[in-house]
Amino acid sequence: MIGLAAAGGGSVWSTSSAPLGELMEQAIAIMMEAHWRSAVHPDRIEGIGAFNDDRNPTFQDPDY
Repeated sequence: MIGLAAAGGGSVWSTSSAPLGELMEQAIAIMMEAHWRSAVHPDRIEGIGAFNDDRNPTFQDPDY
């Protein structure tokens, strides 16, 4: 299977022994894990609440 290589140098194309379906499943799993990690963060909830209430947010984690 031939596909685009990750950024970082080298050839634009690389070979992979994994079928395209498996690579897609891995990519979706990574994306969903990152989404759910951020979706439940208290700062996200505060930010959305502040936007809906038309006020400035008070974030619990200012470094996030």
